[in-house]
Amino acid sequence: CLQAVLMIVLGALGISALLGMGALPGGWFGAKILLFAGIFAMGIGIDFAFRPVGPAFARLATEGSSPELESTIGGAIDGAIRYVLGLYALLILVAFLGVTKFL
Repeated sequence: CLQAVLMIVLGALGISALLGMGALPGGWFGAKILLFAGIFAMGIGIDFAFRPVGPAFARLATEGSSPELESTIGGAIDGAIRYVLGLYALLILVAFLGVTKFL
C-alpha cells in the first residue's frame, strides 16, 4: 500500500516537474523523480509475481516436492524476472541522470 502511494505521489511530482507546473525543477530532476515512480511500480510487480511462492513453500515444507509445486514456484520466479530486470534498468537510468544531469 505504501509503495502504491509513493508511486502515485512520485509519478505526479515527476510529471508536474517535467511539465513545468510543479514546485520541483524540471528536466533531469523531474525525469529522475518519474523514474523513481517506475522503480516503485517494478517493486509492486515483483510483490504480485511472488504471491504464489509463500503458500507454495508452505506446502513444500509439509507435503514435500511435487511437479505442481515446482511449476508454481518456477512460474512465479520466471514472472518476477521481467520486473527485476526493469528495476535494474530504471536504477541504471536514475544513476545516469544523477551523474550526467542529461535533459
